[in-house]
Amino acid sequence: MLQVESQEGVELWWGKHDDLAMNGHRYHTGIMTSGMTLGKLQRATNEEYQATSELYFNSANVVNAALKQTPYFEFFEQGLSAKTLEVEPGREMLIASQREYPPSTEKNFSFAPHADSISYARANDSWPIKTSYH
Repeated sequence: MLQVESQEGVELWWGKHDDLAMNGHRYHTGIMTSGMTLGKLQRATNEEYQATSELYFNSANVVNAALKQTPYFEFFEQGLSAKTLEVEPGREMLIASQREYPPSTEKNFSFAPHADSISYARANDSWPIKTSYH
């Protein structure tokens, strides 16, 4: 599903997200982001993992509450019947992060293709998704 928006429309979609003032990307200066990403959780050491995952889920709940009020979420909810992934009561995965990849004149990609992931096997007693989760 694709919806093409004017720049003003994009700004409207993300307006409430931007109000949370969680902007910038710490590691990849070529990306302009608004909002939190999985990066801190991905890079957490075993000792940091429980506190970092608590911060992630608490922050995701706050960000999601704002995003649910935007046309962005309404589009996905109505167009795709999409719902927020709640891994257990009160623990939601982040719905989305806004990323903008400015054109690169020096290389083929503004930002090298990559995949974001979390190691579910690491510190699995503090990770809320269990093997029985579907």
